[in-house]
Amino acid sequence: MEGVRNLNEAVRNGWRISSFLYTRERPLFNWAENLLASVQTDVCYELTADLMRELSGKTDTSELLAVIQMRADRFSELALPDKPLLALFDRTSNHGTLGTIICSCDALGLDGLILTGHGIDLYDPEVVAASMGSFFYVPVIRIADNASVFAFIEEMKRRYPGFQAVGTTAHHEKNSLKRISPGPPC
Repeated sequence: MEGVRNLNEAVRNGWRISSFLYTRERPLFNWAENLLASVQTDVCYELTADLMRELSGKTDTSELLAVIQMRADRFSELALPDKPLLALFDRTSNHGTLGTIICSCDALGLDGLILTGHGIDLYDPEVVAASMGSFFYVPVIRIADNASVFAFIEEMKRRYPGFQAVGTTAHHEKNSLKRISPGPPC
């Protein structure tokens, strides 16, 4: 992980940082020195400038890189309010699109995003970069099987009266609308 915004958001939102990587071959800015001094890690690594340049995904080498622990993919990781608003996305296929979806979920105030099916890696640096820092704020969980998702939706309908699930698909030739949960008339 790299980038001032991403590292600051990761720390601000309680992500577990295992390690920082940096070089002393060039001076670190105050924000980097402050993170090194204030964030508890397992270990920090001082590297050569050449190795930092090789590891950095940026044209202008980042002064601080971090190894961040992935979060668990469990529905219980979603801290839901009285009227939850969630998004579900199946089989993500583009890094930038997924990052933009995460950013949009943040902008719209969604309480979480559920990813299903086989898709691109949620933790790919391109996804994180495209999310513009929202990656560390919006809870995202990956669920491999649809049965778990359907069971979760049924549980949500029991826990939250009026909970609605709405979905779309690109796999049918004509448009159709099917109400899959009770709700007010349109």
